[in-house]
Amino acid sequence: FFIVKRWLKMFALCSRRFVGQRRAYSTESCLSTKEFRSFKLQSVKTATHDSKIYTFEYPDIYEMPLGYHLSARGNIDGVNVMRPYTPITPSHTQGQIDLLVKTYPNGKMSQHFNSLKVGDSLEFMGPIGHFTYTSQDLHKLPSIGMVAGGTGITPIYQILHHLMTTPGCDNVQMTLIYANQSYEDILLKDELEAWAKNYPERFKLIYLFDKPPSVSPGPFCIFEKGSLTPGLFMKYIHTKSMNLICGPVAMEDAAEKIMNSIGIPSENITCFTLAETKPKIHMDSAIANTKKEEYTLEEVAQHKTEDDCWMVINNKVYDVTKFISLHPGGGIIMEGAGKDATELFEVEYPHSDYAYDDLSPYYIGKLKK
Repeated sequence: FFIVKRWLKMFALCSRRFVGQRRAYSTESCLSTKEFRSFKLQSVKTATHDSKIYTFEYPDIYEMPLGYHLSARGNIDGVNVMRPYTPITPSHTQGQIDLLVKTYPNGKMSQHFNSLKVGDSLEFMGPIGHFTYTSQDLHKLPSIGMVAGGTGITPIYQILHHLMTTPGCDNVQMTLIYANQSYEDILLKDELEAWAKNYPERFKLIYLFDKPPSVSPGPFCIFEKGSLTPGLFMKYIHTKSMNLICGPVAMEDAAEKIMNSIGIPSENITCFTLAETKPKIHMDSAIANTKKEEYTLEEVAQHKTEDDCWMVINNKVYDVTKFISLHPGGGIIMEGAGKDATELFEVEYPHSDYAYDDLSPYYIGKLKK
């Protein structure tokens, strides 16, 4: 739930990136960034052998800033479980939200999705995110490199769809390297390959597989086998491109380091999952406190409001009151207010080691046993 801002500097004269700026979004929307609201499941469609598209009724025109997602919440065995999902519904669609969800054998939320029946309801909050694009920004970019792993394709698809359907983006060159274990695991395959076929001069599609594919590549896509390597990126990614990476934390971390090694600076790289840069810190007396007290869980429980929010993570006590205003999904942070939020931080929303560095300015003491 600690989403960290990255401020990207685009190369001069050819692009400009706006981060932390939200596109105009209706305050009358059925969604809310402050609370979870319930939406009814309208239909379920099989996408692959282990994924489905869940369509929820939306009594309005659906709009979502690019780069943003929703937080889904389900009550599972008496415990609220939350996961982030990027809808694949194009903005300005009337009456529905579509989520592509892969079912994992031990995935609490994906199993919950899989158990839903048409007519059941699920709660959502959002849009949540820390950057967005406009058509004016995008059409200035000469090229965009994209790397996705598994379900990390959904925010990439969201941006691709916008680029393919928005006037003024015709000159943007796009390359997608999409990693999966096998050909059968590819999500949104028909849509991706249709774009590669219809816009070969603009969009290059490369599939990267762990296992040798059981089929031959079509005329409009390229098959590669193995892992992300400097050679692979040098072959397909322009070193002056803006680059978007979405997938497991380890994949994003490896991809950025490889890009750095071939001369692509981190300023031209955006990772959707990996928290890598520090948020702007607002110092106050709690943050500046160097005494490092010990607090009992009962004492922590007294600080559970938006104006006074403490939480425990791995036996360390943090005063995150000031961070709530910096975080677009502050309501998610409140789920851990006044209690031990270790499971939320490490299980519900797994974080890298970088995230612990981001928490350090808010540390006020240890949990007293």
